[in-house]
Amino acid sequence: MSEQFEVGDAVRVLDEDLAMLRRMGAPTNHHGRVFEIWDDGTLLIEFPIGRSYEHSQVAPYQDFEVRHLTTQ
Repeated sequence: MSEQFEVGDAVRVLDEDLAMLRRMGAPTNHHGRVFEIWDDGTLLIEFPIGRSYEHSQVAPYQDFEVRHLTTQ
């Protein structure tokens, strides 16, 4: 499944490591927004720390690991 993304899109990542931590009760965040799209198609996803993007962190994901928040 390939979706089209733009900078600023609200997304969730399909990261099995984060899912495993959530199953163990850890407060992990897999919702963020597209911060940057690299030439090779890699999506740099920005995750808020707390409830605000004032403090955040970014991580790269391939497009097949990312879904718009409005899709299942």
